[in-house]
Amino acid sequence: MSMNVLVLLAGVADPRHPLPAQTDTHALLHARISHPVLSPFDEAALEIALKLRDADPTTEISALVVATSEREPLLRTAASFRLAHTLGVDAAGLPLWDAAAAARALADVVRTHFPQPPLVLLGREFGDGDDGTLPAALATALGMPYASLALSLRIEADRASVLRQGAAGLERWRLPLPLVASITNDPQNRLRHPLLKNVMAAKKMPFSLITPPPAVPMLRLASSIAAAPPERTGPCDMLAGPPAAQAAALARLLQKTVSAA
Repeated sequence: MSMNVLVLLAGVADPRHPLPAQTDTHALLHARISHPVLSPFDEAALEIALKLRDADPTTEISALVVATSEREPLLRTAASFRLAHTLGVDAAGLPLWDAAAAARALADVVRTHFPQPPLVLLGREFGDGDDGTLPAALATALGMPYASLALSLRIEADRASVLRQGAAGLERWRLPLPLVASITNDPQNRLRHPLLKNVMAAKKMPFSLITPPPAVPMLRLASSIAAAPPERTGPCDMLAGPPAAQAAALARLLQKTVSAA
């Protein structure tokens, strides 16, 4: 019996392009639309799914990509890895500033188009910047067990063996399927390059965009303003001279600070 893995991908604005002069909500969204790329956590989630397929060629991988249109570049990026299904979910229908509401909307899409997936993978900071709450909220909305900060994962019969980053070090969890796992980045999870023939095939593929059911967020974004940089109130010492002299000066400064504390 084949294993079905669902990977959720959100993407971020390409950091190689400068931020817009105006950092209001619409300008930032336009930057994300104009230059989207997979985040390191998106890439890690997709790479773990590909490794599961390497281990068992009967594994089928599907991707649900937060997109702004059927021409979203990230749809073709995901499809270039020869996935079983690649679908987009309309970003405009996901209130990503409210993790619980966005998770409920995503859960409805998953239930409708990917009923009862044994394994759901997504980046640890899926779609919400550095908040990191949406994966746990999605697991709750789907009624599935949840493993966070996963570094690697393998399937053992009807269970998943998850290596994760715990507070005190690495931990190995063995959890029953179905399971939602949020993935953190690791050198072993660097996304491979797709084959050129699959990249060319993805360019010819049509994609569909799913409109999620209306979500009623508990939080409403009324407005946003630019944050003022904090004012420096403490003294600043400039270290001059060759590296050895700078290191010695820094050591004396640290020693003085520790002694004063």
